[in-house]
Amino acid sequence: MLCNVFLLFAMASSLSILCIQNCFGMLSLLYFLSFPFLYLSRGSIETTSLPSQGRGKVCVHTALPRPHS
Repeated sequence: MLCNVFLLFAMASSLSILCIQNCFGMLSLLYFLSFPFLYLSRGSIETTSLPSQGRGKVCVHTALPRPHS
């Protein structure tokens, strides 16, 4: 009787491990298939949302040479 209970527990735990492995397998497959689309969309969002790469605001006193007295 105890052996049957142990056998049932072992079968149930192995089935749950297989289910978890299948779930992670499906998730990794979905991530692998959608990665190029995510990468391309992320790059296009970053390039359109960034400001132009200029010098920005520069203080005039430090940018221009000082006149000699």
